[in-house]
Amino acid sequence: MQESESISIDEKRQLIIEAIQEKKGKKIVTIDLSQVENSICDCFIICHGDSYTQVDAITESIEKRLKENVGVRAHHIEGLRNSQWVLM
Repeated sequence: MQESESISIDEKRQLIIEAIQEKKGKKIVTIDLSQVENSICDCFIICHGDSYTQVDAITESIEKRLKENVGVRAHHIEGLRNSQWVLM
């Protein structure tokens, strides 16, 4: 995600989790990496969807929520081709 100085990491994390829950994402797990030296990100948020369509909807929900609330866009998204997994 491209950085935005107007919102804290915890607030971004909460927006992402809400976007996942909105699309009924399951087994949401947050891994905090903020104390890991030389980490490429502050956290991983992992969830499960029951279908390709649901995984795609979760991805779109996260994108939309972050863009509308924070003005943040994903720098790169992988896995959309078949939506078995998506990395943002």
